[in-house]
Amino acid sequence: MKKSINVKMLQLICYRLYDKSYGEGANPKTLIVWLNSDDTLSYISIFGWQNSGMGNSISNFQLKEPLPLTIKDFNSTEELDKKITEILGTGVGSKDISSKKILNELKVIKVNKKELVDNLHNVSEWIVEMISSNDVEEEHIKLMLDKIDETIEYLNN
Repeated sequence: MKKSINVKMLQLICYRLYDKSYGEGANPKTLIVWLNSDDTLSYISIFGWQNSGMGNSISNFQLKEPLPLTIKDFNSTEELDKKITEILGTGVGSKDISSKKILNELKVIKVNKKELVDNLHNVSEWIVEMISSNDVEEEHIKLMLDKIDETIEYLNN
């Protein structure tokens, strides 16, 4: 049975870039940073100030280092913005940011996998005790145990 993948994207930051060599505000570009449901980042680069402009490849900026691919090294949108701004400053046509807007806050939850797995094992033991005391219907407990096992397996991989 195939699992369906539900990809949700959230706009994080929108940058308005221009190249001063063409005059103030000339040769405008827009860079939009998106957060994907798997905590990876996507970037959309457009010539013009709006999404009706022409698509642009980020490689055209000739950045000295790649833009971040995940949020794992960042605790806030502000930290991510600072890093992206620093990287954009190394490129061609991306050094000058006329404006930027943080559209959504990054909510990062750091998880200690070992601690979480240990807690899930403890919950499993507690559920087994509930079964033996007949406090809850067995089929409901079986469903909970299956979910915990799935979570532990996922975290261990």
